[in-house]
This record gives sequence, C-alpha cells and structure tokens, in this order.
Amino acid sequence: ITNANLPAAGTYYARVTGTTTNAVQMYRLDVTNQTATVPELSVNDVTVDEDAGTMTFTVQLSATVGSNVTFDYATSDASALAGSDYTAASGSATISSGSLSVPITVSILDDAVSEPTETFQLTLSNVVGVAVADGVAIGTINDDDAPALTLTIAAGSISEAAGAGATTATVTRNTGTSGPLTVNLSSSDTSEATSPASVVIPDGASSVTFDIDAVDDFIADGTRIVTISASATGHAGASDTVDVTDNDVAGVVVTPTSGLQTSESGGTATFTVVLTSQPQPDVLIRMVSSDVSEGTLSASSLTFNASNWNIPQTVTVTGVDDPIVDGDIAYTAILSNVVSNDLDYSGLNPADVSLTNLDNDTAALTLSIAAASISEANGAAATTATITRNTPTTSSLIVTLTNSDSSEISVPASVVIPNGQSSVTFNIDAVDDLLADGTKTVTLTASAAGHASASDTVDVTDNEVAALTLVINPSTVSETAGAAAATGVVTRNTEDVSQPLVVTLSSSDTSEATSAASVTILAGQASASFPIDAVDDLLDDGSKDVTFTAEASGFDS
Repeated sequence: ITNANLPAAGTYYARVTGTTTNAVQMYRLDVTNQTATVPELSVNDVTVDEDAGTMTFTVQLSATVGSNVTFDYATSDASALAGSDYTAASGSATISSGSLSVPITVSILDDAVSEPTETFQLTLSNVVGVAVADGVAIGTINDDDAPALTLTIAAGSISEAAGAGATTATVTRNTGTSGPLTVNLSSSDTSEATSPASVVIPDGASSVTFDIDAVDDFIADGTRIVTISASATGHAGASDTVDVTDNDVAGVVVTPTSGLQTSESGGTATFTVVLTSQPQPDVLIRMVSSDVSEGTLSASSLTFNASNWNIPQTVTVTGVDDPIVDGDIAYTAILSNVVSNDLDYSGLNPADVSLTNLDNDTAALTLSIAAASISEANGAAATTATITRNTPTTSSLIVTLTNSDSSEISVPASVVIPNGQSSVTFNIDAVDDLLADGTKTVTLTASAAGHASASDTVDVTDNEVAALTLVINPSTVSETAGAAAATGVVTRNTEDVSQPLVVTLSSSDTSEATSAASVTILAGQASASFPIDAVDDLLDDGSKDVTFTAEASGFDS
C-alpha cells in the first residue's frame, strides 16, 4: 500500500488470505492528512552599544528550501537618525538554496553626546520564494556616554600680575543643547586665581567661555597650582589646573607662547608681554620674526618702566601672503634677551612665541595668451601662450590643453612644465577654415592632475568674404548631348546655412548651353546642383566656350 493508492484520509481495511491454509485476516489502516510545513522568513531584533561600530541583523528561514530566496531590505528612522546615529542601509540579498540565513550589517555611529537609548527599523520587502513571518526588526542603540562636563583652561600658566582676564576657560556639556545649564565654579585657592561663582551655558549651545582672574598677593610664594572646578546638576564634574607664577621676582611673562595662527589672507594673532615686578631702570625687549615672508610683528621692541611694568603690552602678528601653495608654515616671534641696567632683569631670556601661518592658496594653473586677437591667415605660431603653476617645482608637470574650436586654432595636446620651472610657453597656430564665419572667440583651457584648471580666450578674425563657387562637370560637352548634358554645383562658403539661398544663374551664350534661371541652396545645405542643357544650333561654328555665372545677394560671384 502506497500513498498513491489512497485517495483520501480515512479508515481502510486490508484482507490477507493465506496461500497454504486459506486463512483470512483483516487489518485496519487509519490514514490522516499531514500538511507540509511551509518555510517562513523572519528577521531578528538587535541591541548594541553605541561604540560597537556595527549592528548585524540575521534574516532566517524556518527551514531550507530548494531554490534561492531573494528579498529587499531598507532601514528607516525611529528615534535614531540616519547620518548621526547610524548609516542608512538598503539593498537586495539572497539566501542561497539549502542555506538558512544571511546577515545584514548596519554601521553604528559613535559620538560623545549623552543621549537616551534610540531605535531604528530594518524592513524586509519584495520577498520571493517563501512566506514572511516577521519582516520588521528593531535596532536598539544603547548610549555609552554619561552626562558630564569638561573644563579646559586656555593657558597653562599665568602670572599673578596678569590680573583680571589673565586667561580664559571653557566649560562644555556633552548632553543635549536644549535649555540653559547653570554651572557652578570654584577655585582651590582664591588668593591666587578666581573665577565667577557660576556661568550659564545658553540654550542651544554646548559650551561657554569665562575669564579666570589672577590675584596679586604681593607675597613671594613661588608658583602655585590652582584647580578650577565645575559642577552642574545631573552631570559629572570637571576640573583643570593653571599655574600661577609669583610676581615678586624679576621675570617676563609672554602669553600665549604657542598655538597661535595667522593666515596668508591677512589674519592676525596677538600675544602679550608683561614684567612680573617693577624694574629700576627701564627694560628693553627686542623682537623679530624668524620668517618675515610668513609673518610680521607690529613692533620691533617693547619698553617697560616703573610706570607700566605691570601693564601687558600686546604684539600683533600679521600673516604675509604669497602666491605659492607652500602649506601651513611654522615660524617664531623671537624675543631677545632683556637689555637693562637692572641687574635682576639684564640678560633674562623671554619665551619665544610659536606661530603657524595658514596657507590660503590652492594648487592651480594660470594661462595667459600673448595676443588678444589673431587672424586665421597668420598660420603657424600666430601667437604664444604661457602656463604657470603655483605649486612647488620639484618635479615636472604634464598639462593637458583643449580648445573650444579646433577649426580656428591648433595647440599641442599637452605640454610639460619642466622640473625646476614654474611655467612653460607654447605656440598657438591659426587655422584658415576657408569659411566666411566672421571673428570667433576661442577658449583655450589648461588642466593638470591635482591643480585647478585655467583658461584664456583669443579672438580669431576672419580673412574670407561671403562668396559663391561654381563647378561644372563635365567641362566639355557636345551640343548634341541635349538636356542635362552637364551638372553645375554652386557652393556658398558661409558658416551660417540656416536659411535657404536663391542663386541666380546665367549663361554667356544661350545658343550653346542653358540652365534654369535660378537654383535654391536649401536651409542646412552648403551647395545645390542644377542641370546644364546643350543647345544644337545646326551651325558649323566649331567649339565654343560658354561661361555660367552664379550670383546671390551679399555674395561675391
């Protein structure tokens, strides 16, 4: 008994008869339908920490199938936002025949912001080959940043003589910027440095900057380390330190000494110089820039005396421009040893100031054509052009040349600026196109890898006038040849053929050969043909030359 023998579920009886004993035995067989399990597709929910880097979803079949299963997938925002919390992903995937699953990986973006747990969705669609049990997965991103403050003091060291605003500090929150946040501040030693009791990080901002004031205690107590601390409700506190140097010994304070930037576009930076005690007599500090091609100082020297020793003098450093792509260049404001008859100050070496002049040039070419206008009749070397690079000349540079109208000028396909050279000059050839096309402005463009391209224009004046040409073929016919003995082709040499042109035709001897009174060169065409008929005059007059003339308004015949 096989499956194929049973037409439906139910109870069946089989009778078995013995072949030797003739015994008969009945057997009962109960048959039930068993529905085959249909494989289904599902995708799992995934939870990862923000710093995990990736989140991998598994798209799973409940059982293998004998053919490929294909589907599309795409992420969508919930509380997590693509671009800031994760990288949007979409595409198509296949679970191969005999396989159970395929992974879908989504990149997770880490940040330093304290924020709630966030989610997004991965949705399956267009599933082919199986049913879908669960086509939507939830991706959960757990934040790994606790609410906290950071505090950074601009200067590592200040003099107690620097007074109010001796330096600044910036307090930053890593939580959302919705709503203001009051931050309480404190100093570990208010006899050396003080800060405001509190500051407010405004609504919409993540940080606020405030002044730290130095306190002159007139005590020779050496350098003191002061800790400025910041605290706010619901945030981990933060602190930073500043060294407060004593002003009761001879010294020169330069603030700041590093991290300053000027720019080739004229951007400036400033630093201040002040003494730590009153000199007797005057103190002279000479200053010079280590590279005046990158930055210049507003003064060549500073003088301190008994009246101004505790007043910081500001030096402005101005960036110097150049046309070369030379990168950001480091240089130094050099402060020479102190010159003074005050033995405590004489010979002291103030700190130099490190600066960087930011380059404002991008790698680029310039192209200059020597002549503004040439005639197309000038031919070879009608004028020259020069290409210049603003980048270092330590290697050769291949420059590709293109022109907007090769029917007017011709240039090399490329030129090479040699090693050690910033420019190269090449010839521009004029092309005589035989068309009455008027003056044409041609643009020449130069391009090179890693450089902005450059272009210049030259006017190419025309040396032709509007004219017609007439060609007859064959040039010799018999007067017995009759109609269409020859064909004339009239051609106009103008570039603009957008309008039809009516050409008047005439024969110098209509007793020998004739044509139509006119022929029209159609719009878009440069020429037109017409038949020439031979005339048999029955006279024994020998061979005759017949001239056909083509004329049109505005054209030379």
